[in-house]
Amino acid sequence: YTQHCGNRIDKYQDYGVELGGPVLKDQIWAWGSFGKTDVTNLAITGQSDATFLKDYAIKVDAQANSSVRGNFTFVHDDKVKNGDGVGPTRLIETAWNQDGPTKYFKGEGNFVAGQKLFATARYAYISSGLQLSPIGGLGQDFYQDDANVWHNSYYFYSTTRPQYFVGGDASYFAGRHELKFGFSWRRTPVDSTSQVTGHKIVTIWNGYPSLIA
Repeated sequence: YTQHCGNRIDKYQDYGVELGGPVLKDQIWAWGSFGKTDVTNLAITGQSDATFLKDYAIKVDAQANSSVRGNFTFVHDDKVKNGDGVGPTRLIETAWNQDGPTKYFKGEGNFVAGQKLFATARYAYISSGLQLSPIGGLGQDFYQDDANVWHNSYYFYSTTRPQYFVGGDASYFAGRHELKFGFSWRRTPVDSTSQVTGHKIVTIWNGYPSLIA
C-alpha cells in the first residue's frame, strides 16, 4: 500500500503540561503551560514532510486593591516544518524548510472609580511572520523538466506580519441608566519578499533541449 496510496501520517506525538494557582493569597494568580507536537507525513512519493510545533504560555492576574486589577498574557508558538510542499512535482531539494515563531503579548487593567465608573484599558502586540527556505539552498539555480518536475532548489519567501492593538472601554452608571463608551486602534502591516535563487533565472524545459528562461 505504501506505493499506491496518497499522503499519509508516519508519526504523531503530542504531549504537554500545565500548572496554575495562587502565588500570593487574594492578590496574585499565575498559570503556565508547555506543549509539543511532532507530526511526520509521507507524501505519495514516499518523501518526508515533518512538522514540529512547540508552544508555551504564561498568564498572571494581580489585584492591587478592590479598585485596581490587571492581567498579563504571553504566548509563544513556534512552528518548524521540514519538507513543506514536497510531492510528485517537487523533489525534496525543492521543498521548503519553514520556520517563524509567533509571540503574543497582552496586558489589561480594570479600574473602579467610586460607585459609578468602571473602566478597562488593553494593549496587545503580536510578532508574527514566517520564512520558507528551499532545502536546495539559495545558491542553486532551479529548473522544471518536461514532466513538470522541479529540480535543484526553489523560490525563497519571507514575510513579517506584526499586529498592534490599543483599546479601552468604560461604563458610567447614573441612576437606572448606563452609558457605555470606548475606543480601539489596530495596525497590521505586512512586509514580504520573494526571491529566485542562484543566478535569479528560472529555466523551464520546453521539449528538451529547447528551454525557456
